[in-house]
Amino acid sequence: MPAISTTGYTTLITVSDTQYTAVIARSCCHDVIVGEDPSVVNWPTTNFYVAKPEPTNSPRQIPVGQSYAFSHKFDRKPYSPGDIAGYIKCVSGTTTFFQDETPL
Repeated sequence: MPAISTTGYTTLITVSDTQYTAVIARSCCHDVIVGEDPSVVNWPTTNFYVAKPEPTNSPRQIPVGQSYAFSHKFDRKPYSPGDIAGYIKCVSGTTTFFQDETPL
């Protein structure tokens, strides 16, 4: 697992249109932000769905080029490493997403 620094934590994940991918917190944080990574060729390439807390919940579609923040501020408890913040899935195709966290 990559190092966590005081400036934040970023990882890349592969997301497809065939199944939901769990967004798993890597640090203690209040927000986990996801979006298609700008380094992808011809970025942005696809809209994506987010679902929380389970992939069976009604998904919300996020427009191409936008990011989404899974937030745990509603109960003032931060995510812990290993917590599932939610789920994401591409509308079409497979691409690379970033996952950004700012540790507490």
